[in-house]
Amino acid sequence: MSGTALKLIAMVLMLVDHIAQFIPGMPVWMHWLGRISAPVFLYCLVWGMEKTRDRFRYLLRIYLAGLVMGVMDFVVNLLYKDPYTPMSNNFFTTLFLVGVLIAIIEMYRDDKDSGKRLALIVLIEQLVSVMICYMGSFGFGELHLEYLFCGILPNVLYTEGSFLCIVLGLLFYWYRKEPKWLAGTFGITCLIYAVLVFIEEGFSLQAVLYTDYQWMMAVAIPFFLAYNGERGAGYKYLFYVFYPVHIVALFLIGNMVFR
Repeated sequence: MSGTALKLIAMVLMLVDHIAQFIPGMPVWMHWLGRISAPVFLYCLVWGMEKTRDRFRYLLRIYLAGLVMGVMDFVVNLLYKDPYTPMSNNFFTTLFLVGVLIAIIEMYRDDKDSGKRLALIVLIEQLVSVMICYMGSFGFGELHLEYLFCGILPNVLYTEGSFLCIVLGLLFYWYRKEPKWLAGTFGITCLIYAVLVFIEEGFSLQAVLYTDYQWMMAVAIPFFLAYNGERGAGYKYLFYVFYPVHIVALFLIGNMVFR
């Protein structure tokens, strides 16, 4: 299965998940299917970093998409004082941060001094961004300024998926050429997550099927194993356009239904 095929499958599953996020009364199984999309996109990002001819332009494109999405989150949320679900989606920033961390790791491997300098710059940016986002959410909660600020200065705490998705992205990078190890470590990670949910919420199916079902990301493993290393047809800009358009459309539809 090519990279393009993986992205198209992830887009469809993401759409299903977002329908359930923004439209009232949707069944929970739509969210179950949606757990597959984020790991697949992260996996494709890792291989995108491997195969792109110009990493700077690749990461710049993702950053600009995240910046635009952050502005859209902020502006669209102003349309409703009490929306059914605030528009907080910006997976571009998650992808961008994983890509930057991969770049730091490889720069450090090739030139330790340059790698350390870049790591220090990113660390300072992370601390500043977290503080700004916190002040934005704490002082102006109803405006959701943190979505805008995180689009401008992405950080690992306020980005979509938070720290978990960043760690998973690095895990996929580390084992990208060893699919069996990737499948095993990712599967164990999801199992540990499910056990922690059991411990925190109580030992019941309600806990892992309805309260917190993030462990269902494990279902993405067969898609990793099916990847054939080929880029596929490309459609380079499809995701960049589809992502914001479908989210804004569903947000508006959901609030019309809700009211």
